[in-house]
Amino acid sequence: MVIDKGTEKFGSDGMCLYYETLPIITIFSSGQYSSRKLFTLIHEIVHLGLGQSVFDGRMTESQRQIERYCDCVAGYVLAPKETIDKYIGQYDSLDETVKLIRKETKTSKAAIAIQLKTLGYISKAELNDYLEYIKPKNDGIPNNKKENTVLRYFGHNFVEKVLSAMWQEQISSSTAKTILGFKKETNRESFKHLQEKVF
Repeated sequence: MVIDKGTEKFGSDGMCLYYETLPIITIFSSGQYSSRKLFTLIHEIVHLGLGQSVFDGRMTESQRQIERYCDCVAGYVLAPKETIDKYIGQYDSLDETVKLIRKETKTSKAAIAIQLKTLGYISKAELNDYLEYIKPKNDGIPNNKKENTVLRYFGHNFVEKVLSAMWQEQISSSTAKTILGFKKETNRESFKHLQEKVF
């Protein structure tokens, strides 16, 4: 069973309780993008596979090793080595490489970068620099871009549902743009960026 709750009272992305009959995973999802929630879900499934009940708190070194292992497995599931190998070397820029991989895997940039480090394609310093580069500034939504204004106004879940309906051809792209307030032709690039942010 998976429970979706907000993060307000918890300092963790998720937790799991292992019961043979009905294991429980809770994802504290406020502010998490869907790609991050998927990573959290797989991470918690690995804990359950190990027969563990886990709630983040003060961890011993052995618990940290288990956390790293769960992250590693989640990384391999979401961004398999075979997929990454297809795109390595196509671009000099790490960000462009990550974006290419992300188009196929729908995984978060951070998860892909961590997987690149795990596989030995980038160094620890390069990973840290990249994570700092993609880290949201202030509240994570700069004020000057149309796509960010739309995300702030409607909320991530609503925007995700509208875009999903468009991709499943339940509504046209022009209807999706109208719903989300993209009325000008000049907003085409912003609409594309919005899709990249949400998925």
